[in-house]
This record gives sequence, structure tokens and C-alpha cells, in this order.
Amino acid sequence: MLNLVLGVLSGEFSNERNRVERRMEFQKCRFRAMFQTAMVSYLDWITQAGLYLHI
Repeated sequence: MLNLVLGVLSGEFSNERNRVERRMEFQKCRFRAMFQTAMVSYLDWITQAGLYLHI
């Protein structure tokens, strides 16, 4: 009986670990995409400022 309970708990912990790992990977990808978007916007902003200042 105890083995059954431990097996169920072990499976639940394994499932939770998988969910956490997938969530972390999703957050990394989302952060990379947001960072890239921000960097492109910043570089566009700097380029436009240079055009206005005739640098």
C-alpha cells in the first residue's frame, strides 16, 4: 500500500517537474523575443535621432 502511495506521489512530482521545465523554457523564449524587439526598437530610435541631428 505504501509503495502505491509513493509511486503516485513520485509520478505527480515528475509531472510537476516537467511542467516547471516547460514553463521555464517558455519564459526564456518569451524573454529573448521581448529583448530582441526592444533592441530593434532602440536601434531604430537611435538611427532616427542621428538622421534628425545629421550625424
